[in-house]
Amino acid sequence: SVKGSRSTKCINRQALLDKSTLQRALVSQTIFIAGSAITARHESLLAIGGYDSDIARMQDRELLLRFARRGGALLTEEIDWKKYNSENSISGRRDGYVEAYANL
Repeated sequence: SVKGSRSTKCINRQALLDKSTLQRALVSQTIFIAGSAITARHESLLAIGGYDSDIARMQDRELLLRFARRGGALLTEEIDWKKYNSENSISGRRDGYVEAYANL
C-alpha cells in the first residue's frame, strides 16, 4: 500500500554544482536524488568503480559521492520520476540513516 503523499514537490532547482558544493549538498540532503534519475557517461561510471550493490542502503548517494570527488553535476528542474513509499520501504524509514552514512 502507498503511504500518503508529500506536502511539497521534490524538485531541484536547475544548477551546475562544482564538486565541493555537490558533496555538501549530498551529505546534507539538500538535493533530491533517485537512482532512476541519475544519468552518467558509461566511461565515467566505470572510472569510479561502478555501482556498488553490496551497500545495503543509500547506494545512489554513495555512487554520487564518488562522482562528486571527480567533478560536479548538472541539476535539472524537470520532473522525470515520482516516488511512492510502501509501508515496508527502506527509504521511508528514518531509523538507520546515521548508520547508513557511517557505512559509506
